[in-house]
Formats: sequence, C-alpha cells, structure tokens
Amino acid sequence: MKIRMQAWDGRDPERLAASLRSVASEPDGLTVAVAETIARVEAEGDAAVAELSVRFDGVAADPVEVPRDRLTAALAATTDPLREAIEASAANVRAVAAAQIGEPAALTLAAGQRIEVAEVAVGSAAIYVPGGRAPYPSSVVMGVVPARVAGVGRVVVASPPEAATGEPAPAVHDAAAIAGADAALRRSRRSPTGPGRSPRST
Repeated sequence: MKIRMQAWDGRDPERLAASLRSVASEPDGLTVAVAETIARVEAEGDAAVAELSVRFDGVAADPVEVPRDRLTAALAATTDPLREAIEASAANVRAVAAAQIGEPAALTLAAGQRIEVAEVAVGSAAIYVPGGRAPYPSSVVMGVVPARVAGVGRVVVASPPEAATGEPAPAVHDAAAIAGADAALRRSRRSPTGPGRSPRST
C-alpha cells in the first residue's frame, strides 16, 4: 500500500482541491444515484426516506423524527461516565466556539467604498452523525454546540437507525440532548449506490 503525502502552504485552495480530487476517484454511477435519490425524496418525502431506510439499513425510519422524550429518556438512562464525558466535551467545544465569535467590523477600501463584515447565524442547520460499527456522540457535540453558540435558530441531528431498535444509537441520543439539538432524525447510513457502501462506514 502506498501513501501519498502533500504539503500545503495555505495558498491556492482551488489547486489543492483539484489535486485531491485527482487521487480520489468517484465510484461508478455515484452522481446519478445520488441525484435520483434526492429527486425521489423531494417528490415522495418521508415515505421515500422510510423505504430507502429499509433498503439500505434493514429497518424502516418511520416516523423519521425521533420523539423528543426519547432523547430525554436516553439521557436519564445512560451511565455516569459516558454522560460526564459528553458533558465535558460539550463544555470544551462551547468555550472554544464562543471565543471564535467576532464583533462586527467596518472598513473603508482603497477606492473609498465602505463595507461592514459580520458573522450572522443561519436559520437552521442539520448535523449528520455517522453510524454503523460504532456510535459517534463526538460528531453530535462538534456540530450542534458550535451551531448553538453561533445562534442558529434550529439544529437537527440525523443519524442511521440501528436494526435492533430502529433508532440511532443511545449515545447519539445522549449527546443530542446534552448539546441542545432541537430534533433527531433517523437517517440512512449507506450511500444510494447500494448496500455495503457508506459515506463513512466506520
């Protein structure tokens, strides 16, 4: 196995992106399959999501949204060490995210134009949390907490359901409750190219 290393000095990001794309080929038919899946979900809504969940995960994500009380119940039932670890992680991420929020700035350009720059939170954000061989509560924390600190109005977590329960892993529920997600969705983990492919099957 060969490992190719590249050094990047922070300049010309487009050239770097092109270089990375050249060594990471796209699976055959991926673009078409993704487009077809998006079109189907747009046309059929949750019914399509439920059917695709059965196809890729072996369990129907129906309803797609996990009831809010399930997040609360999962958090109440979790072990103290796991809960404490997630809470400590969320606190650390929250502190760093808060430190990154800058004040609005105004400046005058060389030609005399005056502009103002400000960081403005988006209205809503969705955080995809990988699943499969292990839960990733860290992905919940790293996505939800910064969004909350930035002032995003609605934050939703999407994660694959487990075949045994039909819901995302309990640790994902725990992290969603601790981090402050508004909702959790059951989301297929496998790519539309078929069973066995996953955007991050880890």
